[in-house]
Amino acid sequence: MNKEEFLTQLGDRLSGLPREAVEDRLSYYAELVDHRMEGGMTEAEAVASIGSLNETVGQIMHEIPLTKLMKRTMDPKRETKVWKVVLILLTLPIWLPLLISLFAIVLSIGITFWALVVAFFFVGIGIAAVAVFGLFVAIGYVISGKAVGGLFFVGIALILVGLSIVIFLLSIGLARGLAWLTAKTALFVKSLFVRQEKESEVTV
Repeated sequence: MNKEEFLTQLGDRLSGLPREAVEDRLSYYAELVDHRMEGGMTEAEAVASIGSLNETVGQIMHEIPLTKLMKRTMDPKRETKVWKVVLILLTLPIWLPLLISLFAIVLSIGITFWALVVAFFFVGIGIAAVAVFGLFVAIGYVISGKAVGGLFFVGIALILVGLSIVIFLLSIGLARGLAWLTAKTALFVKSLFVRQEKESEVTV
């Protein structure tokens, strides 16, 4: 794929975004390709080094704030057909409570999962603290001449250390998974606004 094809397809995929944002991104990637060509790459290599079109679009969508998309969609200066305004007002008692309920459900689920991650993390801290206490107890047993008891508590402490490590790793995995899911959810919501923008441009 050459530079012109890449920029044309990228512009088509971003057509629902604010015009100034699209122009800025196209200008940036055009300069990026030119810079890499000046560094010795061929045009095709420079375009390929940027990444796939899907990856580039996803990165751009991630960078543009949702508030910016919402502001453009709800801009009162934009021409809106009368029948759309009437339809929105008539269906307001239906979709507004549903939207609020959906938002509350999603928010509660998100809070619950993040609370679970925090709980796992503090459980790990608690187990690690018990393990450290067990080591001090073991030292006390050894000093008092009770080697068997000391070895027993050392074994318990090592088991607890291993368990705390597992819980910490689980907490990190859950946090990363939730962060990924949050980013994907935000990207999906943004895509809804972009899709709405594209449909508006077609019907105008």
